[in-house]
Amino acid sequence: QWYQRRVRANISEYSENSSTADAELADELAKFFKQTSEHRVKMKEERQNLSRIQLEKVNFGMNDHIDRAGKLSKLYGAHYREIASLEAKLSLQYETYCDENQPILWPVLPLKL
Repeated sequence: QWYQRRVRANISEYSENSSTADAELADELAKFFKQTSEHRVKMKEERQNLSRIQLEKVNFGMNDHIDRAGKLSKLYGAHYREIASLEAKLSLQYETYCDENQPILWPVLPLKL
């Protein structure tokens, strides 16, 4: 019988404290949801900024060939197109060779003489 009285006392004590515990839990849960939503907004803004930066880099890269043609024409004069095509052909041959043969690259080690 004493065990049953003790269980009943604990149940009544829990029900009295549960309302304050529920209120505390609700406050903590509301704080958590607020923090989560703020974090989501912050991450969304960062993703948008990152995508904007990447788009600017792509657009900047698109204009590189115009700058390169201008530089080559200043360096080589009227024959800059021939030289650019030879350079592109040589680069393509090198890339093709590397893809086919998978050469072992020479290690880059500092020389301490």
